Amino acid sequence: MKNLVVWSLIILLSSCVFSPPVYANQKASHGIENKGEAISLRHYLSQEKEKIRSFFKKKKFAHRLKDQRILNGFAIASLVSAGLSSIFFLIAIAGTSGFFPVLWVLGALAAIVFGIIGLVQIRRYYDEFRGKGLAITGLIWGISSLVFPTLLFIIVLLAFF
Repeated sequence: MKNLVVWSLIILLSSCVFSPPVYANQKASHGIENKGEAISLRHYLSQEKEKIRSFFKKKKFAHRLKDQRILNGFAIASLVSAGLSSIFFLIAIAGTSGFFPVLWVLGALAAIVFGIIGLVQIRRYYDEFRGKGLAITGLIWGISSLVFPTLLFIIVLLAFF
């Protein structure tokens, strides 16, 4: 992929440098028709860029042109920590002693915090980050893994006392 892009840029730049300007009502050897004065380098590059973009749209690289934003790390961390907190809750109710109840609460709180930070970053820098669905899922999963087991624990305590 990188080699193809590099070679296409080399060919593009070499054709810009070594080709003479095209004047009014003349058709250039590279197929661009001009109805006016000489084609500027910027105009020529924009047309060549469109050719390269249309090539990638036809081929298997079309998914790279659609969305080149980075997946937000806090959104991923929110989802992962929410999943881990649910696993720690299941281990904690299985009767094992140790730090699993503490890890369950910390994991749920981390999921909530990471989800909020991820949503804020995605909203603020929309052109750079994606992953809003992951951040929302991690946030909701973190809240539910903290609230529902706590309510269950309170109901069980009230039933026995």
